[in-house]
Amino acid sequence: MIGKISNVSEYSDMALRLGDYIEGGELLNLETNTTHGWLKLRGIAKPLGFELLGNPGKDLVGRHLRFECSASPLKCEERLDARNLQLPDRFIGATGTMTANHQTRLFDCSVEEFLRLCKRGTPPPTFWKRCVYLEWFGNCGRVLLELPDPRAYFVEVLEGKEIPFPLEPLPEPPLDQNDPTGESSPLEILEISTQDDDTLTINKTNISPDEEEDPYALFSDDFKKLIQTQEPVKTNTPDQAINYITSILDSSEEGAPLRSLIGPTPDWTQLDEKQVENHLKQTVALLALHNIAFHMCPHFTYADAARYLFEVLADQELANSQLKGTLWYVHYHTAEHCETCAKTYQTD
Repeated sequence: MIGKISNVSEYSDMALRLGDYIEGGELLNLETNTTHGWLKLRGIAKPLGFELLGNPGKDLVGRHLRFECSASPLKCEERLDARNLQLPDRFIGATGTMTANHQTRLFDCSVEEFLRLCKRGTPPPTFWKRCVYLEWFGNCGRVLLELPDPRAYFVEVLEGKEIPFPLEPLPEPPLDQNDPTGESSPLEILEISTQDDDTLTINKTNISPDEEEDPYALFSDDFKKLIQTQEPVKTNTPDQAINYITSILDSSEEGAPLRSLIGPTPDWTQLDEKQVENHLKQTVALLALHNIAFHMCPHFTYADAARYLFEVLADQELANSQLKGTLWYVHYHTAEHCETCAKTYQTD
């Protein structure tokens, strides 16, 4: 196992982390306010899709990114099988921090060997490498994918053919204040505990030096705690799933208004543009916990979409609690309330 280091001494891990299971995937942000793609997890034959409201980081805006595990020996993730994970067939919700320009510091030995060498005063060399960092909030709570030292490139279609383009080179990482030479310094390894039999339990959090989780503070600590623990997805056969959803549709339970989930309409005059975006994303992530997806067309601003959700859908539409944890979803889209989209559909 290859190790990873950080000078962050404390961190509370509250995410579904997919880095140990990933084989490859794609991210596309070819339409404003919509980020989608797929992930291929080890042991699961069918790729899992993700459909998210919001844009990624500026390096991925308007781009089609393809990434996969490389043959590099500098890997901090173990290669685990995802078949035992209770996962949905797709992820819905809102984007968090998403970038292919993340940098992380790796060392080419096991954590045990790293500790032994550090105790001897001869720490092994470390290496700064690119890391694909994808975070979102939705039907599985907070999800985080970190793929260090990947094989990653942009894809563009020219004359009907896919052409790969390299990612832009990363800037030189800043030198550690305690290590102006840029060589290894006695950085801490996160979440390593020694058991009674002197064996090590290692929980890797995979945070890069000097970088906080959710650096733009899109989601509050209370919100992250709220979505930390989710019920496992019900494992139904196709026939059982069809029978289950049929029983829901035939039942007398109509569900509760969306308003009961998302709360009162905010005073928009008291929120700036960024606060409106954050409030909308938190609301979309909460709805995703109930298998309700909300999508934006490129003609709506975050303020337009928030008003549509809170002032139109909230009291008109119902949420059925029995859908939570199933493989069935309810989708709402601003295109249903967009004059520009309506004209486009009429033209087509």
